[in-house]
Amino acid sequence: MKGLTVAVLGLGLTTIGYGEIRAVPRYWFELDYLLDGLPIFPVVFGLFAVPEVMELAIRNVSISRVTKEKVVAGGIIDGIRDVGGIGGWSCVAR
Repeated sequence: MKGLTVAVLGLGLTTIGYGEIRAVPRYWFELDYLLDGLPIFPVVFGLFAVPEVMELAIRNVSISRVTKEKVVAGGIIDGIRDVGGIGGWSCVAR
């Protein structure tokens, strides 16, 4: 039943934008952004990243399996220094 629900939802999302045969706008909610259909990157991002973040939030765990006690040192600044040493600050800015 869950698979069927997801399939119907996916088919419903593909109908957003102009129709293929008659070029009539469908489910665009008067937003010009949706006339071309849904952009692929945000849809794929939502498909994979959002459920993972939700699962981590529900379980109240971090991505890393290393406990706080086992961390020697570091943090965001040390990570930026490491990346800056490899690709320079242009890599960090991206």
